[in-house]
Amino acid sequence: MAKNKTILWILGALGLTGLFFLLKKPTNGLKEEYWASNAHTGKIYHITENGELIKEISIGNNSSVAIDNNTLWYTNEGFWGGIFQIDMDGNRISKITRELFDPEATEIEGVDILNNTLIIVDDNTGNVYNLNKDGTLINILFNTFDIGLTSPQDIAYDNSTDTLWITDNIQDIIYNTTKDGTIISTIDARIFEPNVNQSLQGVAVCGDNLLVSIRQGGIYKITKSGDLIKHISATTFESDENANQIVGVSC
Repeated sequence: MAKNKTILWILGALGLTGLFFLLKKPTNGLKEEYWASNAHTGKIYHITENGELIKEISIGNNSSVAIDNNTLWYTNEGFWGGIFQIDMDGNRISKITRELFDPEATEIEGVDILNNTLIIVDDNTGNVYNLNKDGTLINILFNTFDIGLTSPQDIAYDNSTDTLWITDNIQDIIYNTTKDGTIISTIDARIFEPNVNQSLQGVAVCGDNLLVSIRQGGIYKITKSGDLIKHISATTFESDENANQIVGVSC
């Protein structure tokens, strides 16, 4: 009985707030993990939030990368390129060729997941395509050239706002748009990397922040207003000193 009284006294002293604190597992200590694709080495790297290498997968030529449950999607631009799905060991699961949805999409750059479908952007047509995972076309959401982009490189879906983020590596600008192409805001990459020099590449949504990549610069974690949080050089996880060619990121 004395033990029960002691417990009741502790709970009363703590109050509801203290009790909630005791029962609730803190979430702000969770570590992020990133995926980065490298055009120079032809690899996809799985790294910690501090840039420590967890695993690398050799895949050959690549552009963007997107994590999808326990698989990865990546793009390979060019006439013989496409969109590829692989497992975590690099084994191919499927390939989508441009003929399935648009023969003119010869520069498929960015890919991400949108409500269990694919969303991609092509630098030749400028179109943002929504595809089923078998490559069949759902619809063309909008044309990036029509809203002012010059060279779209990557795309990310933001499920917290139901919007898109698209990078342009000629303008070095990140566009935040609605799914029908209305511009909400833009971020000039020179805010967080003054030496960007037409090399902005990948973009991914990581919780409340963005992960972006710049050729010769590496990986940058930024706020959605463009403030720099963290910078990771590719040489942190790749010993080849010429390998700082990160083109795609995911988290």
